Amino acid sequence: MKKELSIHPLVRLFFLICGVLGAVYIKPEYLLIYYTTILIPFLVVGGLLKRHLSFLLFGTIPIFLSFVLLYIVVQEGAQGSWGFIVERIIRISVAAFVFQTGLSVPPDSLIRTFKAWGLKGEFLLIGLGIFVISDDMTRTANRIITARFAGGHVGKRNFVNTARQFPLLLVPLVVGMIRSSLDRSESWNQKHILQLIDATESPKVRYSVFWNSLLLSGSIVIIILILLQIINRIS
Repeated sequence: MKKELSIHPLVRLFFLICGVLGAVYIKPEYLLIYYTTILIPFLVVGGLLKRHLSFLLFGTIPIFLSFVLLYIVVQEGAQGSWGFIVERIIRISVAAFVFQTGLSVPPDSLIRTFKAWGLKGEFLLIGLGIFVISDDMTRTANRIITARFAGGHVGKRNFVNTARQFPLLLVPLVVGMIRSSLDRSESWNQKHILQLIDATESPKVRYSVFWNSLLLSGSIVIIILILLQIINRIS
């Protein structure tokens, strides 16, 4: 048995489904409790806090500012107030953090996780390819940003100048992603990777009782809250 403390694939899938449903349906104040008591500790222990903060800075804050510009400045609050904006930001952020947490699967656990989710054959290969492409996009983005700073095109390397480079990365990232996908698909077909993956047997894993219980309990609480809100609306 492999000595690894990990999240069971079915618990991970249940956590993803319940987390997204909760981000859509339950009250924002409950989402904040869910975020601070379950997601943040998991991110810290799982070593994902830095990635989480990057998303907060480059994802959540720009979305918040765009909402303020649209609803407060342009429409002058006619279509949405500050409370409306904050609620949407909380829901979007929690949903994104759930995906970030639930889909942060260790590389050596990808095949085992996807097989437990019922993926087989080409669907399994597509799932693995998506994770590989995401890593390629990260590396490509870092190389492009580093090259632009090294060439002296954007001045001193700091947070503001780095954030300004992201819109310029879209075209080369999309082109690179398509090229990488085509090359990888052809290479995998030639090497019969699909047959090798189907025949791969994953080693047994000792899962973390604490973290699996925490994610499972939080997911069950989300379902209970959703059911209570449905009952209240009906009655």
